[in-house]
Amino acid sequence: MNHYENNSINNNNITYNNNIIDYNDSNEFKTKNSTLTVHINNQELSFNKITFSLGGHNSRAYSKPGFNLKIRGGKELFGRRQFKLRGDASEPSYMRTKLMCDIHNKLGLPSISANYITLYINDEFMGLYILTDAYKESWIEYVYGEKDTTNLYKCEYCDLLYDSRNDFENENKEASDNQELYKFLKAMTKAKSSVDVESIFDLDQFYKEIAIEYLSSSWDHDQHNYYVYKNPQNNKWIYLIHDFDLDMCSYSDQFSECINYDFKNFSRISIVKKLISNNIEHFNDILKEIVIKVFNPATLFPRIDEIKSFIRPYVQLDKTLNDNGEYPGRMNKNDDTFYSMEQWEASTEFDESLIGLKQFILLRYRYVCKEFSIECDPMYLDENMNMNLTITETESLYPTETEASSFLIPTSTFDLINIEATTTTIEDTILPTSTSIFDSNIDSNITSLALDFTNTEITTSIEDTILPTTISVLPTTNSILHTTNSQLNEPTGTLPPISQTTVTFKCLSEFVGYPCCSSELTTVYAKDEYGEWSYDFTKNEWCGLTKFEDSSNQDHSGECWSEILGYPCCKGCKSMKLTQMDLGDMNLINGVVLFHPVVKKNK
Repeated sequence: MNHYENNSINNNNITYNNNIIDYNDSNEFKTKNSTLTVHINNQELSFNKITFSLGGHNSRAYSKPGFNLKIRGGKELFGRRQFKLRGDASEPSYMRTKLMCDIHNKLGLPSISANYITLYINDEFMGLYILTDAYKESWIEYVYGEKDTTNLYKCEYCDLLYDSRNDFENENKEASDNQELYKFLKAMTKAKSSVDVESIFDLDQFYKEIAIEYLSSSWDHDQHNYYVYKNPQNNKWIYLIHDFDLDMCSYSDQFSECINYDFKNFSRISIVKKLISNNIEHFNDILKEIVIKVFNPATLFPRIDEIKSFIRPYVQLDKTLNDNGEYPGRMNKNDDTFYSMEQWEASTEFDESLIGLKQFILLRYRYVCKEFSIECDPMYLDENMNMNLTITETESLYPTETEASSFLIPTSTFDLINIEATTTTIEDTILPTSTSIFDSNIDSNITSLALDFTNTEITTSIEDTILPTTISVLPTTNSILHTTNSQLNEPTGTLPPISQTTVTFKCLSEFVGYPCCSSELTTVYAKDEYGEWSYDFTKNEWCGLTKFEDSSNQDHSGECWSEILGYPCCKGCKSMKLTQMDLGDMNLINGVVLFHPVVKKNK
């Protein structure tokens, strides 16, 4: 879920009986006796039937494991019922999962989405997590409209061949007939080229996924980490990949080999060789389109900056020792994987020691442009390019229309944010905004989710058990109210009674319900139309740095937006209560809408 609320991140509360989890396939934790409270955009949503379990496989070996969450009882959260809370402890930037989901959303590919949350378990702060949705029956229903599908299969270690048929796991646990899958795998096994399966397999979608895997130097999806699903709308199977934390060279200590990974070696993968070799020109066209549209520095660098600015305060909290001298969420004492704030900063920039995201994207872009003879941006092909340059003009990474596979969350930075149960970002210029839509893009506010596992009933055991959980999503605030056409076209000419109370503002943030920063808070984490913002970690809230200068005594004819609707500007910013909440772009403060003249921003 991409969700910024009050420039905060979703909070998830989960409680464990013991801080140690042994990595062992036989050790599981799962409880069906939990509750979930979601705090999002100043709203509270409660769910009484929650299944909460230890997630991941190899990731359990890391100090900060992930979790799975399922909402039962026919309830949903933004159209989804099942989510993953990813720790991504092996990946220092916290961004690879988010970026890969966003790339899929940008291209309109069916995919999970990602957002950021802070997690609490039984009121114990567990740190920053990446929230994603999951390829489950509810996802299929949301995206494709098919309820209780019996044709969604998970592959952990298998080829798209008949010999691997027993390694596919049907996500519908009540389904027993796998003949549709077997028929598909037989056809894939017998096929000599793409022509033999084009009527039963969505080749264009497959080519796009393979192109993304190649561009991101991915290795973790070959015979692994993918699903197949038969779309009843066209009777074609589709290929769905997931688990992106090891993409973009995260896994490799051979940086040069990762950057210079050529397609000749990549296409040795049997299924790739079989389905692409006779259709290489079409595949090349698809790859070039992806490079031009999204896999390039001009598009991805600003996105990295936005995400980085948004999550920075939460990364800082994630790397701050608690009262017990421990870092949040580090439950597995057998692993000491940890990245400092300095390493986090470096991992997103032009750093080779930690394989910085920008460094990888830039060098991979140059290599692919040359390998496939793509007419790429000369600025980024210049090896003398200033690595510290600031990109200001570029196409938004996010679509302006909702794609069927994603949640949408409007933010102050993007037209729409696409999140499929997955992510959020802050930029050096993103502020509190409120929105109640789920998206895989970044939202400038954060919500809180709380999972409460009281009287926990453990269905499978782990020696050091995990207990009741609380999940909280950090809040986001949007201060602008939407205007209805009828109200715009038919002004009454009469204003409601004005309160005699004069509202005095000291900083611009107070117009949207946030306090001014105290004198010791000077670090700028975000900027928007309400000036500069800092973050108070003690109070866990945003505060404003930009002072407000009242211009009500000046001649502001034509400067006050209400004059367009036939209403005068207020003198001294008197407040008035309105019965309607959608009368236009007015400031809402504690239930009071203010008509006010043009605001001057002064540092």
